[in-house]
Amino acid sequence: MKDDMIDTISKAISQSKVVFVLLSDAYCHSDYCRREWTYAINEKIKIYVIFVQKDFDKRKYDWVRFIIENNTYYKIHKNDDLQKLMENLSEILNKKLENEPRPTSPTPSIPVVSASNQEYLTKTITTWTSEDVKNWCTDNRLEKWCKPLANYDGQNLVGFRRDLSNDIYIERFNMAHTLDLFDVSRFKSEVDKILLRTMTKHVPPTTTTTTTHKLPTKKHVIKRRISKITDK
Repeated sequence: MKDDMIDTISKAISQSKVVFVLLSDAYCHSDYCRREWTYAINEKIKIYVIFVQKDFDKRKYDWVRFIIENNTYYKIHKNDDLQKLMENLSEILNKKLENEPRPTSPTPSIPVVSASNQEYLTKTITTWTSEDVKNWCTDNRLEKWCKPLANYDGQNLVGFRRDLSNDIYIERFNMAHTLDLFDVSRFKSEVDKILLRTMTKHVPPTTTTTTTHKLPTKKHVIKRRISKITDK
């Protein structure tokens, strides 16, 4: 865990093939854990639910019962359940390996071009139109943001990014548009990438200039002997 914790969690989950939900009372009382579970579901990642607390009762939490429904779950204190878990996990991973193509020779990678051809990337973000903002959202898997940002142009987008630094503003915005903290984190990350690209594009090349310092001229000082005058 480093930097922005929410951003770190969301990236880790997105890069995972399997997510284990280790259920306990402490897990259910954690808002972060609940958001992780929801995020993994939205990312369509295979989830294994495991009861790690011996006396854990899913009936105490309506939202847990709602998510699990009739899905399979395992209890870590039951050896039979752990054996089934290992078998199911092994079976799924083996299937994935079988389905993966085995290239005989390295093939050059083909660049993925979006439906919009990403023409907005040739512009400065502040000159984007509302259509550019919509295409940017679609190309970066930010479809949830298309509706809230329907009337936003590039300048509005930059101003909105500044507003998202305020926690109270984020909370009110999320309530109005059914977005969670992971959605906000991904949005902020993608906007920052565009802003960084714009900044680096317009940074003038550094030039080294040599300055010569003129040494001060030494003045010739004529020393005169001071005669002593004695009073007689």
